[in-house]
Amino acid sequence: AAQGAGGAVAPDRYEFDRMYQELPGVPPAQLKSSRFSKVLKLHSGKQLIEVVLDRDKRSKSLYLDRALQFSDTAEHMYHEMMAHVPLLTTNEPPQNVLVIGGGDGGVSLRVLMHPSVQKVVQVELDEQVVLAAKQHFP
Repeated sequence: AAQGAGGAVAPDRYEFDRMYQELPGVPPAQLKSSRFSKVLKLHSGKQLIEVVLDRDKRSKSLYLDRALQFSDTAEHMYHEMMAHVPLLTTNEPPQNVLVIGGGDGGVSLRVLMHPSVQKVVQVELDEQVVLAAKQHFP
């Protein structure tokens, strides 16, 4: 495996074929069809990061260690629940919010919609998640 920008490790061809075998929720026959293609696959040293393009739905999905994080057509369901539910169930409207993870920025964006919030600090442990999100989910 070759080391790329930011310390990311690009898998060699054998690793790519082996890791490409399945994704949660996608039947193997469909994955090997022309409907799905991976537009990004790298191991950051901390986790496997994959961006999968679904040609039929014209959407992209982000997977971390083969676990679906969100798709660009349904990201609002994930991000809104992670942001609005906690903020709306506090005794007093929060002014300062810490977001742990959420390297794509969607949760922080929703948190900033609350008028009481004055400051948001987001901590993402894997810089490659942030870079992948900026590139594929602007």
